[in-house]
Amino acid sequence: MKNIAFEFKSIFASKLTSLVEEKQALGYSYKASAKNLRDFDNTMRINHIDSDALTENAVLLWTAPRAGEAPKNQLIRISAMRIFAAYLIQRGEEAYMCPYPHQKDIQVYQPYIFTKDEVFRIFDAADNIRYDRRSPRLHLTTPVIVKTLYGTGMRISEVLNLKRRDIDLEHNLIMARDTKGGKERLLPVSGSLGRVCEKYCNTAKFAAGDYLFAAKNGTAITKEIFYYSFRLLLDRAGIPHLGRGYGPRIHDFRHTMAVHRLNQWAVEKKDITAMLPILAVYLGHENVRIASYYLRLTAQVYPDVTAQVEKDFGEIIPDIISKEWEALNEYD
Repeated sequence: MKNIAFEFKSIFASKLTSLVEEKQALGYSYKASAKNLRDFDNTMRINHIDSDALTENAVLLWTAPRAGEAPKNQLIRISAMRIFAAYLIQRGEEAYMCPYPHQKDIQVYQPYIFTKDEVFRIFDAADNIRYDRRSPRLHLTTPVIVKTLYGTGMRISEVLNLKRRDIDLEHNLIMARDTKGGKERLLPVSGSLGRVCEKYCNTAKFAAGDYLFAAKNGTAITKEIFYYSFRLLLDRAGIPHLGRGYGPRIHDFRHTMAVHRLNQWAVEKKDITAMLPILAVYLGHENVRIASYYLRLTAQVYPDVTAQVEKDFGEIIPDIISKEWEALNEYD
């Protein structure tokens, strides 16, 4: 994966550049985090901060709550500063380690878990999109995207960045390349999803390097463009959208896939402690503890089925910690 260079201009420029380069050298794309650091850099420059020491005043200037923003956005800034501070401390410098807000002060988004009936209604709505000459492939791309989101639990950015070479139709495999952690992962998929992908790939002559879901200019369609289709599907499926910050969101397909899979394993009497690391790797989580929060969601959605799981494996069903819940909900 090609790394993207970010230009920093504040007094912290060299240190921020070194941090990004180190993360990218370890295999992380670090694109979203670097964009956040660039915002920090701009804040320092605009406010004429002339000391390259990461002081409490400098950190709080950027991490303070902003009017009208979701609590998660502040958590993302705090997380970025904690990583920067840890990097500087490791280099032998003094740096202010910004604490996370108290749990009681944070209103964390509660993922919307679609019922299986709602999933099928969304699929049906996608399958019945009519041809529109203004978006001549919308009726073809939308069903494949939503079925891939639910069938694999991939992030929307990972799905939209798929190219024809990433789909192995013979072996029902999908290669996720442009991932959050910058690491590739090979995903086995069901035969039904494999057939959906095969049918779609036969609708056009794709070169190996072509985006599967491309705009008219050949670039990958954006999340913003697909969001319009997503809201249309919710409406046609009779699923109300409760407003910004309340969902359902596109990212909730990922949560739903994990919860439905864990529930199925519980029904099949599988050893959840053995299966959870598999789910974590499949979803691209480096930390199994983060993936284990899906057990909490599963217990909330299927209390009867998971009662036995909690009895047998209660020690692995964690309480919610804001910084790890933030990581679970990160969809870039």
